[in-house]
Amino acid sequence: MRTVARLWRTERGFEGLKFHELRHTQATHLLASGVDVKTVQERLGHASAMMTLDQNSQAIPENDRKAADLIGELFLMRSKATPIIEVKTA
Repeated sequence: MRTVARLWRTERGFEGLKFHELRHTQATHLLASGVDVKTVQERLGHASAMMTLDQNSQAIPENDRKAADLIGELFLMRSKATPIIEVKTA
């Protein structure tokens, strides 16, 4: 059985990962791809979504870039829709 599992991992580019590491890899990729945390939690059998997030939500540079782009777009849309008024106080 171990030989079959090792062959499967090697063929898919996960040669050095153990089973438990594959669970974390799966969870991280699912969360990074936008799958909701509740679904990932249930797939892993965790008692809470917090446990899933604590163990599997490593920083992913691509997501940080997406977040920065999104907040930039939101601020840009807001500045066009609602002009900022400068308030001066005494």
